[in-house]
Amino acid sequence: PGFKGLRETEKAVGLLAFIYALCFPLGLKYFIDYFGVKLKSLAVVTAWLLPVALTYGIFNSFNHQLKAYSYPPGWTTVENMLVSDAGTENVLFLPWRGYHRLDFAGNKKIANPANIFFSSAIVAGKNIDNVYLLENEQADFDKLLTSLVQGRSRLGDNLEFLKEQKISHIILAKVDDYGRYEFLEDSQELNKIFEDKDITLYRIIY
Repeated sequence: PGFKGLRETEKAVGLLAFIYALCFPLGLKYFIDYFGVKLKSLAVVTAWLLPVALTYGIFNSFNHQLKAYSYPPGWTTVENMLVSDAGTENVLFLPWRGYHRLDFAGNKKIANPANIFFSSAIVAGKNIDNVYLLENEQADFDKLLTSLVQGRSRLGDNLEFLKEQKISHIILAKVDDYGRYEFLEDSQELNKIFEDKDITLYRIIY
């Protein structure tokens, strides 16, 4: 039952690591006291080699579980366009999710990488698919995007809010449920300035 409080149960490994770090020296001291000082050198050597022997996979990319992936060329193009545009202020990144399943990253679900990749100020969703854990400071954006996706309002009806937030561009990455943001294509207030199979960049017309 205690693990249900963790989004990823693997976080419990941190507690195990703490226990190992605390108890291993005590066990080593007991080992030396039990077998005598003559075996002290052997015990010390064993203490150094044991962690290496138990974690040998770390030297092999954790048995090939870790791998570096490249961002699609379109992401770099969008980054360069935002940097070269003197009117770039804050950039709204969609889909509005805290985690994305990225095709170009082995189809793995990872934390939204937009803030790391783009040098512009990115406004991105931080929700983790739990309506009770939404970031309070993004409550207005959460309500806005929910309303737009559900068709209860239009982008044009919210231009004043976007202008107050200094949103100059909108990025739509073609991952996860990006098809739900088709309202962007129908918005007369947007100018599509780039699109490829991975990403689309819009500039807001105020």
